[in-house]
Amino acid sequence: MLRLNSANIAGLCAILVAVQLLAAFVLILNGNGEIAFSGHLLEMGVLFLSAVITGVVTIGLLRIRTRDRVLEEAMVAVSQLSVNNIDESKSGSMQFEEYARKCTQLVADAMNTDRVGIWLLSEDDQVLVATDIFIRSDGSHETGARLERAQYPKYFEAVSAEWAIDASDAENDHRTADFRDGYLKPLDIRSMLDSMLYSGEQLVGVVCIEQKRRIRRWSNAEIRFAGSVARLISLALEIEARRVAQREMQSALIYAESANEAKTSFLMNLSHEVRTPLNAIIGFSQLGELKAVEMDLQPDQDFLPLFKQSKRSGEHLLRMFEDLIDVSQIELGVTKIAIEPLFVEAILSDTISIVTKPATSKHISISVDCAEDIQVNADRKLMSQVLINLIMNSIKYSSEGTQVSINVANRDEQHCVISISDQGLGMNEGEIEVALQRFERLDNSSTKVEGGLGIGLPLAKQMVEMQGGQFEILSQKDRGTTIRILIPLEARQSDSMVA
Repeated sequence: MLRLNSANIAGLCAILVAVQLLAAFVLILNGNGEIAFSGHLLEMGVLFLSAVITGVVTIGLLRIRTRDRVLEEAMVAVSQLSVNNIDESKSGSMQFEEYARKCTQLVADAMNTDRVGIWLLSEDDQVLVATDIFIRSDGSHETGARLERAQYPKYFEAVSAEWAIDASDAENDHRTADFRDGYLKPLDIRSMLDSMLYSGEQLVGVVCIEQKRRIRRWSNAEIRFAGSVARLISLALEIEARRVAQREMQSALIYAESANEAKTSFLMNLSHEVRTPLNAIIGFSQLGELKAVEMDLQPDQDFLPLFKQSKRSGEHLLRMFEDLIDVSQIELGVTKIAIEPLFVEAILSDTISIVTKPATSKHISISVDCAEDIQVNADRKLMSQVLINLIMNSIKYSSEGTQVSINVANRDEQHCVISISDQGLGMNEGEIEVALQRFERLDNSSTKVEGGLGIGLPLAKQMVEMQGGQFEILSQKDRGTTIRILIPLEARQSDSMVA
């Protein structure tokens, strides 16, 4: 039987032209009256043959156009089929499985073929596993079949090296001959057309189109169609992988937020529980210090240094736990802010009275340059705590006998600038980034001696920003650090940070 491919149709067209020319020649002879009877029969035969050939060619062209139209329509259907249309409530693997079932059936119907399967490659590239195989004869689907590289090495080599495998005679094609006894003959498969699935440049699977019972010569249009389908399936796999990753990320984020909230709540409760006995320790230390002074004990009986050390240690622990409580309250969103007009000089005066003792112990002088009439709109408690944290930080990391300078000025009509400068170790840009991370401490001898949780600067920065201010660190290694905070002169608190 004559196959209607492009070469055969071109040959039939050539025969048609030759026959029509012969018919014209016969008509001319008949017009001269030389072979009237035989010419008439020949003319009729030629015209009949011409009509037959014209009909055959026309039918062939119509069939090709119909087939191409079917493939085009199927291509549109496959392209419209998207993982996004699958039920969001199902797991990621089930979503793609349903997509694969619809896709294999569309391709099988469009190509009028017996079997179409989508096979995905294992992570170690050793096994192809069938996500779905559509069997057109009974409309059923199969899953879970496995093809192992160890059993079919030549096929796996071809899959890794080529974009498509056009095996019209699958049993004798060197790329698919390994399948003869274990796959092709048992299923009566005669022809295979495989197109590869890629994620970027990574091979991830194969879409396999199979013809049973007879050898089928795949047309160029069918090979192109299979390649286009493979690209769309590859795209669907990438979309689904992104969706699965996004869901996993969201789940991890929810878990992390829950764990962080539990941790924060625990720290806040722990800090509250520890603060009460710490206050008792500090109180007894203060009482012991007073009694030691009153008793005027001999040097070998003088417990005053011990009471002072106990008091300092208790106060240090209390400050750390208070910082933990503040951090916990901010993270839990329960920090209350009351913005009001405040005189900076008054807040600084209260702050200096608190930090004077630790500064004196290191022979560090504190200079303040602040006009009495500078007024800001801020939260009194937060503002006081920011200044205490920053000044104590400067004292902590300053060498003995140096100076901490505090300067306050109106920057413009909208902001007040408070600068706190020390003559300490200083930091480079990388160390500044570390210092602004919670629970991160710089790895130098000073931080090891002074101790701390590594939350002073991050906490101060967040408190400033909660009041609508800005926080800036200027520092040079071995030359000291200046911290500048800009506080608005108009009430403008950060709504996102207020409970």
